[in-house]
Amino acid sequence: MSVEGYDLTPEFNKDTLEYTLDLDSTIEKINISASVEDRTASVSGTGEKELIEGENSIELVVTAQNGNTRKYVIKANVKELNPI
Repeated sequence: MSVEGYDLTPEFNKDTLEYTLDLDSTIEKINISASVEDRTASVSGTGEKELIEGENSIELVVTAQNGNTRKYVIKANVKELNPI
């Protein structure tokens, strides 16, 4: 799992389920990509995601051939343009 042009915190590990990403206030979209170790599994939630100011919670779900799922969450924090 990766975000084009940015580094996840912590670095991706298949056993870590939650990540953060701190972004500048000018960022409106990110592109998320992911691949699976097992070709029989699938992943959903990738692609271009639109963002709003503040915390954006983006979920990616990996589904094994037997139907078991694992959910990964990226908390993309977009700084406020004009903080009070």
